[in-house]
Amino acid sequence: MRTKKITELVKDFFKKNIGVKILSLIFAFFLWFIVMSTLNPSETKTYTVDLTVNGVEDLAANDLVCLNLEDIAEQNVRIKVKATRPDLTNLDSNKDKLTASVDLGRFSGYYNENLDSNLVVSVIPNLSLYSNAYEIVGYSPSSLSVNIDRLVEFDVPTNVIVQNEPGGNYVHAEPVAAVSAVTVKGPESLKDTIAYAGLLIDLSEVTDDSVANVEPVLFDTGGNVVSDEMFSVYEEYVQVSTAVLMQGEIRVELSEYTGVAETGYSVTDVIYSPEIIRVLGKEESLTFDPIILPSISIGGADENVVRTFDIQPLLAERGLMAASDEYLNVTVEIVIEKEDPTVVVVEGVDMVVVGLGEGFRLAEDIEDVKLELYGNKDTINSSDIGAYIDLTDLEEGTHRVKVVPFLPSGVNTVEDVYIYVEIASDEATTDEAEQAEEARGETAEGEAEPSEEETTDEAAEVFAEDEEEEAEE
Repeated sequence: MRTKKITELVKDFFKKNIGVKILSLIFAFFLWFIVMSTLNPSETKTYTVDLTVNGVEDLAANDLVCLNLEDIAEQNVRIKVKATRPDLTNLDSNKDKLTASVDLGRFSGYYNENLDSNLVVSVIPNLSLYSNAYEIVGYSPSSLSVNIDRLVEFDVPTNVIVQNEPGGNYVHAEPVAAVSAVTVKGPESLKDTIAYAGLLIDLSEVTDDSVANVEPVLFDTGGNVVSDEMFSVYEEYVQVSTAVLMQGEIRVELSEYTGVAETGYSVTDVIYSPEIIRVLGKEESLTFDPIILPSISIGGADENVVRTFDIQPLLAERGLMAASDEYLNVTVEIVIEKEDPTVVVVEGVDMVVVGLGEGFRLAEDIEDVKLELYGNKDTINSSDIGAYIDLTDLEEGTHRVKVVPFLPSGVNTVEDVYIYVEIASDEATTDEAEQAEEARGETAEGEAEPSEEETTDEAAEVFAEDEEEEAEE
């Protein structure tokens, strides 16, 4: 006998007596319906509900706070309910009747207790449908950890924060808060996380001094805004005063430099550092006239002369202030460099003769003297230059004498100039000669020889008289 495969047996089962089998299935379903309708057995179903937190106000009234309140409030509770199918169907339509809660008010007297470790609060499920048909057979979680802390008061410094600067040429001085600190109330364990109370002001539309009442905003040590509602500031507003100024630029100038540099040296430049000063002031006091610095002496200098001036007093006289520290001082450097000599040849110099003794005369007129000078040829005028020779104590004969020039300021000779002069005796009688000799002797006994300065002064007087006579002519 051949063994049939399982698939063939299944096919045979459904092919034979198919009507009887269908009737049996209908009868079985009918019996199940009768049993279920008559006996109505209970079932278990799990529901997820939000957790209600009670007693927060009681904590606050006793200066306590729950640090993990937000985590607790976001907790979901799974509740298992046992009831008949129709009752569970009814509960599905009234889920708001199934709740879970915790009561934090039970910790309201813990202010003086040890709060270092976490406390535990029980979760309480509740079904408010008026029926004994429901039974809560389980729920999770059954308890939660609670972190309770004390609320304490502490002071934090204020810090004015300018969010937007003034427009145009307006700038602001350092804003000043009416108080240097505000009082904050918050959890004792977190008070060190608060760095300061920020006072945020907007100066974008401000063109004059302003006073504003600003609400303090707490910032943590990382510079982030503290949005935690567990902290509160006692001062609702803090007054902030801000002086608004106009800014501008002013040149600096040296009033003058006095004196003359060393011979052969001259001023080639004047350098200011900085040359332009950025200043602040009220619009009515902001004038753009240059800041005039005191004079500097360069007398006898053969190198650069450097002076530094504190210009704060000069600015204060005009109601101004420096825009930053780099404009508090101005350094002036007068550049002095060695000159490239310009030789100017002057001929026909007026000559004054001094010191020629009585009984003597010049054998010949003195020819024109040529002087080579260092100076600016565009400013040297030969009519302004004179010279003299001193023949004091010189006897008859030919002598080599030095020409001493009269020169304008800043002009010097290239080298000393000498000329030869011949002194001759006057054609006088012997008596006259003897008398002259006696006169000279008396002069020698009674008077000292003129000094070089006296000789120079005498020559200068003669030269000046000649100049006056030429001017009159």
